[in-house]
Amino acid sequence: MIGSTILHYKIIDKLGEGGMGVVYLAEDTRLERQVAIKFLPPHIAGNSDERKRFEIEAKAAAALNHPNIATVFAIEEAENELFLVMEYIEGIELKELVRAQNYLPQTDAINYAIQLAEGLQAAHKKGIVHRDIKSSNIMVTNDGKVKIMDFGLAKLRGSIQLTQIGTTLGTVAYMSPEQTKGDVVDNRADIWSFGVVLYEMLTGEFPFKGDYEQAVIYSILNESQEPLTTHSAEISEELALVLDKCLQKERSDRYQNASELITALSGNIDKKEMWEKSDSSNAIPSLSKKSRGFSSVISIIGTISIIIIGYIIFNFFGKEHPFDKNMLVVLPFENLGPNEEDYFAEGMTEEITSRLASIKTLGVISRKSALLYRNTDKTIEQIGEELGVNYILEGTVRWARSADGEERVRITPQLIQVEQDIHVWTDIYERTIKDIFQVQSEIAHKVVTELGITLLESEHQKLIKVPTENIEAYHLFLRGKYYLGQPHFTQENWNKAIDSFQRAAELDPNFALAYSELSKAHWRLYFVRFDFTPERLEKAKNAAEKALQLAKDSPEVHLNIGYYYLWAQRDPVRALKEFDIAENGLPNNVDILRAKTRLYETQGMWQEKIAIDERAAELSPRDASVLTDLAFAYWFTRSYKNALKTSKRAVALAPETIWPYLYVAHINWSMNGPNNESRAAIKHVPSTHSFWLWSVYWQEVGERNFEKAFELLENSESNWMKNKLYVRPKPLLKAFLYDYLNKKEEAHAAYDSARVILENAMKTNISDPRYHSSLGLSYAGLGKFKDAINEGKKAVELLPITKDAVYGTMFVIDLAAIYTMTGEYDLALEQIELLLSIPSPISKAWLKMDVRFKPLYNNPKFQNLPEKNPGENE
Repeated sequence: MIGSTILHYKIIDKLGEGGMGVVYLAEDTRLERQVAIKFLPPHIAGNSDERKRFEIEAKAAAALNHPNIATVFAIEEAENELFLVMEYIEGIELKELVRAQNYLPQTDAINYAIQLAEGLQAAHKKGIVHRDIKSSNIMVTNDGKVKIMDFGLAKLRGSIQLTQIGTTLGTVAYMSPEQTKGDVVDNRADIWSFGVVLYEMLTGEFPFKGDYEQAVIYSILNESQEPLTTHSAEISEELALVLDKCLQKERSDRYQNASELITALSGNIDKKEMWEKSDSSNAIPSLSKKSRGFSSVISIIGTISIIIIGYIIFNFFGKEHPFDKNMLVVLPFENLGPNEEDYFAEGMTEEITSRLASIKTLGVISRKSALLYRNTDKTIEQIGEELGVNYILEGTVRWARSADGEERVRITPQLIQVEQDIHVWTDIYERTIKDIFQVQSEIAHKVVTELGITLLESEHQKLIKVPTENIEAYHLFLRGKYYLGQPHFTQENWNKAIDSFQRAAELDPNFALAYSELSKAHWRLYFVRFDFTPERLEKAKNAAEKALQLAKDSPEVHLNIGYYYLWAQRDPVRALKEFDIAENGLPNNVDILRAKTRLYETQGMWQEKIAIDERAAELSPRDASVLTDLAFAYWFTRSYKNALKTSKRAVALAPETIWPYLYVAHINWSMNGPNNESRAAIKHVPSTHSFWLWSVYWQEVGERNFEKAFELLENSESNWMKNKLYVRPKPLLKAFLYDYLNKKEEAHAAYDSARVILENAMKTNISDPRYHSSLGLSYAGLGKFKDAINEGKKAVELLPITKDAVYGTMFVIDLAAIYTMTGEYDLALEQIELLLSIPSPISKAWLKMDVRFKPLYNNPKFQNLPEKNPGENE
């Protein structure tokens, strides 16, 4: 290999080799620079699924573009070889540097510490937590610049989980207390590890020591570090206080972000002296070129190996912090006409919001947050403070038809500067309806001008873009969006939306956004299982392909197509690609951020999901649905107190919204089982909601109110309990109760009735795991054990946890119940232990609520299951 050329890379030397590939020093002949390239082993390069995974993992590493983070340049393929091109760093590991000098002078240590903190700040702003900061993962270049290596430690699903909750990972001496306990971690774990590195630089020792791993963990959890001042009188008390704050056992007592840390460090040294020292070419002990290169690449090998093993770390995590720029909210424009024209005013508001959100240097609050201020009596100052904005755009819309049939629209926008409550600009636009797009564009341009923003040409083009020349088609499009935007999802509204988009597309066959929204409506019906048929999926596919054909550069089109790949095709790689394209076009769009969180949760990337949900909450601080998403993530990761608190915040923001109440109930079930709080929450769920019967049934069953549960089923008009998680014939729900009450004849009859219903339904739902799962439960109740287990396994195969870390867990729960009902208690407990070891709603309290698991209650293994789970006490 040495001396050969692949693409435009000439191989110079072999630098290292490990189980995940070989690394060479190479010359990039095109750019005339030295790089490190890593060839993948055959089992990855030759496997299409592994190759896809590798590609998105490499993108995640490449997304961290910062001078204090080692760079991944490219992923290349040639001659059936897949390889990664990386920055070649000439320098020395910080660990070796400290070892060579025993300890570092305070000025040097702070210099390196500030650079390290700046690298962490950049990563944390993108939602990426390193999880393994240590001195051997930090390179210091020959000119004194710090480079953080090994970003990429990630969580996996199922049996190959690497940082599974309940396990430890990384070098123990640098671990935060929460990591040693296997709890969920966030950026504050990196701040603890940073403190250990700083202590090591200043003293040459670790703050927490022991002769073996458990002794070190005990020290981390229970002991205080030896004060810095006992090692050297030269270390300032101020710096010692900074370090002490980094190493607080409770994460809430540490610096909460790297920005606070940088500020604290910057006040501890003469900056002129620090930078003079850092610019000295003699700051780093000399090493031979080859040994320096080998040291750096060994660190890179660690980085890329972990990335490859890590299964999926996606290239996401927003751009800059949204509050570093002008922040604007477009309040709902008031409709001055009849109520049936509300859709037009809402459409105008959304269109103007969307156009402004395409500008990278302007932060625009989401439409959902803005909707909370429709008809509000709050002052401008109150709105500005609650939303964190310095400008507000509001207005009125009147749509009128003259006697001669001409349609005109009168729009009166006004831009208000919040701090002084000054009307910066206002105007009246009275035009014919055919000029509506020009009006939208003019309003957006005027706002941009008043805010002093200089537009890029690409941004200007987005502001003036016309979606359709057919005004009637546009009205239908706005009606469809109006139906989709209703607070409660119903199949009736969704069908109305489909009809509106279909008619809009028929009137204008080149209306890309109509096809895009049509695809969205079709895949949504498919995903929530209202119509889980190949025909519905085909309609979603055809509309998506037509939209892309018409508008390859439209971010809105790519957003909806991304959802199509995620939900309809279960292809996260293609979905992420589409979401990235959408985000490049609409960088401040909360809908795109939330699309990515949907992707992360399906892949079990919970901390990444939480990070981006928090970023979405900054852009949309009054959006209850964002808080609901965050509560869901806390619930699944068993951070129950945070989950409950966040759900209640969502309830307070939007008391008419249903899902926060459902989460309050379900979180309580996981924490303690059904109680008065969960019962009170469920009362807010209307009987028309798809989760109403399921929630009320299990509340009554969990409290052993069997008469009420039977009465509930008898009074239910439908013979089914259906939602996107489960389909249960009413007789099956009754059978569970008869079984628990030891009424064998009634139970057998109910199970058999359920079997008949399900076998008949299976004829048209053969690919739907929900039917297989329920049929397996029916067979188990009838004593058809082999058939029951086969059906339960089939459901898990159709939607495994590795494909969907949320909905996949539901079929593992049912499989555990089937094993329990068939007497396979050890197999049941294996499934339960899996569910307890990964993020899921399952807890011991939840299992005690579920009557299907009654045969396990006296089993010693069940009794020895932990009462509490990792993350539960957070």
